[in-house]
Amino acid sequence: MTSSDSLRTRDLTTDDLDSAFDVRSRSFGPLDPSMRDWWNEVQHESINAHRAIGVFDGERLLAHARIRSYQQFWGGRPMPMGGIAGVVVAPDARGRGVGSKLMAAIAERSHELGDLVSALYPATVSMYRTLGWEIVGAQHRISMSAEALRTLGGKDVHLRTATESDVEPFRNSLVDRYTAQRANGPKLLSFAEAKELLTDDAMMSYVTEHGFVVYKWHDGNLVVSYLLADTPAVARALWSVVGSGSSIAKKVVAYVAPDDPIHLLLPEEVAHESRLTRWMLRVLDTPKAIAARGFSSSVTGAATILLEDPLLPANSGSWRLAVSGGRGELTQVEATEEALQLGPNGFAALYAGTPVHVLRTAGLASGGKPAEDELLDAAFAGRAAYLLEYF
Repeated sequence: MTSSDSLRTRDLTTDDLDSAFDVRSRSFGPLDPSMRDWWNEVQHESINAHRAIGVFDGERLLAHARIRSYQQFWGGRPMPMGGIAGVVVAPDARGRGVGSKLMAAIAERSHELGDLVSALYPATVSMYRTLGWEIVGAQHRISMSAEALRTLGGKDVHLRTATESDVEPFRNSLVDRYTAQRANGPKLLSFAEAKELLTDDAMMSYVTEHGFVVYKWHDGNLVVSYLLADTPAVARALWSVVGSGSSIAKKVVAYVAPDDPIHLLLPEEVAHESRLTRWMLRVLDTPKAIAARGFSSSVTGAATILLEDPLLPANSGSWRLAVSGGRGELTQVEATEEALQLGPNGFAALYAGTPVHVLRTAGLASGGKPAEDELLDAAFAGRAAYLLEYF
């Protein structure tokens, strides 16, 4: 039986790959043999970047995970985010604190590497929540009638197939869009990711002067990964070209923002099926995450927050949040009984735009003053947090 006293964490090395693959297979099921080289390559990248950590009992590997380096937008500004992936625990080691020990080490390493926030898709909420991750947003997957999309029009808009020369403009369009919309949550594709997406033979990518669409065939349906349009005509043209496959595909699946314009363009209810996959956030470096975040330029004021973060104690303390000109700043101040009291879960939810009254009802906030509650709600308000892809 595993004893918590015998557990230790350390970086994975290439010598651990066979053991790591075994734990992965026992946790997620067998991987097609043709995928093993790809899996090894992913692990090598994480190991070389010091972003792969395991929990060991003696020499036996019990659990491991990796931290992927991303840029995530908050308030329309990108910042370093650690996307946690591949969290696996050997079946006979579950329920014994192994997963919690792993995630604590992951949070500390992610912070050491300069990630300001951390995001993950939870297999189980309770363990992550205990360590300070909180549900703040969702991935929105909708399905639509391919025939309804085909009839949207836009025939006067000229489309062409994307090439490698379109990678940078495509990525710049994402930055411009997320910045202008003060987006919360979406991650920015790296140049390499954008290049793979637009030039992959399995993908269909089309470009016009004011928009892009990227989609593919999957299990007899069409799946849209990205669709960016600056005008109604371009939006109609891009959705219509996807719908042109309606003689074969009866359904189009799309990953979209919760307020995507497609909901307003179709003449019928768009979401014949709608699936929300919740994801969780943790703030790793409170002062830097506030400084990097965008805020409403119309909000000016200050509020005091008393934060307690046992896992990352540098975040703890009495903080004065000052917001002005679209920027925020945290400075440490003397503790006061009138401060809004939060743990890491409440702070993550507040950071993502959850109103203070919701935090109070959920037991994630206490204390504070009504006037400062109103300021905090206004400062952090914005688009609902969302992600488009898994990691």
